[in-house]
Amino acid sequence: MTERQNFSILDLLRQLPPASYKALGDDFFIAELGYDESLEFMKYPARFNGFLVFFCIEGSFTIDINLKSYEVSEGSLIVYTPGNIARVEEMDRDELSKLRFILVASTEAFITGVRMDFNQLYEDSLLALENHCIRLNDSERQLMKKYRDLAEALLTLDMPNKVEAVKSLGTSIFYLLGTMWSNRLDEAHKELPARAKRANAVFANFLKLVSAHHREEHNIDFYADKLLLTPKYLSKFIKEVSGRTASEWIDSFIILDVKNLLKYSDLSIKEIAYDMHFASVPSFYKFFNKMTGLTPAAYREQQ
Repeated sequence: MTERQNFSILDLLRQLPPASYKALGDDFFIAELGYDESLEFMKYPARFNGFLVFFCIEGSFTIDINLKSYEVSEGSLIVYTPGNIARVEEMDRDELSKLRFILVASTEAFITGVRMDFNQLYEDSLLALENHCIRLNDSERQLMKKYRDLAEALLTLDMPNKVEAVKSLGTSIFYLLGTMWSNRLDEAHKELPARAKRANAVFANFLKLVSAHHREEHNIDFYADKLLLTPKYLSKFIKEVSGRTASEWIDSFIILDVKNLLKYSDLSIKEIAYDMHFASVPSFYKFFNKMTGLTPAAYREQQ
């Protein structure tokens, strides 16, 4: 069994029914999908190393991104940036049968040809928005549909400079998405008091740091130093904002990765302990038992 907690765009493409997508090599594809068994992997936490744009046409579901839950329904748009941990919560068969969505995926290498730092714009927007996704109005939906149709048409053509044409269209799409997010950002800023804006900014930056460094940095001191705060103040502040201490958030990210490694990799327990930068195997066992009430071996056997 190979580790499956980290996916490339090519890995994702291989999961989809061939008739459901149009692709540009291994770097870009657009798909219109219903939920079927080929997408079962989405119910487990995973990271993708590319950009994903997800638009819900019908149905509703809940998605966890970096351990926070968000409700997605018809008309919702999510832009996923590389490195986040995402998981779709389990749904019953009736709910699954109603779900239809459009998925656009691009590698980081491909997106460098798009002349806009949408990643930064999107992350800045999240500092003021409570939800990780936005809901499009009717005119925005119609405009996005036209872009989708044009992208699909380009991908089916056998023509020189097709890559450049798709990248140019991608630039246009990202400017459009950036404008949509900016509009929501302006609205959110008007409604939020100054302290709430500051709180959201610190919390979002903290989660971003934890997502990037929790494998090797388990101590709150590291994150407090990066945020130019004292560990005591950071812990108190995060508790006030989220209801959980900074250490609890760090531990949650760590245990999520550990569980994935136990489920989906051939690494030994000792190798996992060192891969996750625990000081020793006994300290790893102690941490895991504290978080789950099980030994790593018992948990792996259960799975």
